[in-house]
Amino acid sequence: MRLVALIASLILIAVFAVLAWHNAAPVQLVYPGGAVTLPLAMLVVGMLCAGWVFGVVTMAVPWARQRMRLRRIAKRYRLAEQEIANLREIPLKNAL
Repeated sequence: MRLVALIASLILIAVFAVLAWHNAAPVQLVYPGGAVTLPLAMLVVGMLCAGWVFGVVTMAVPWARQRMRLRRIAKRYRLAEQEIANLREIPLKNAL
């Protein structure tokens, strides 16, 4: 499985390199504060990285909630295990 992932990654990198080589013309990015001219490949990589960062930031709250929920469940599990252990140690009053 790792070999397949490695080969797929290398193919993706090669495709990106070829596309970057053939689309090396500079493009102008105009934003409210000004403008910048850079190669199309750099713009695409920059936008991909910005999208990744935005995705991670937006998922931070659900991840934190999930971790808190997991901690609560783990605490309940430990308490239930302790209660079961305590109940097993109680001697039976009506034992023969």
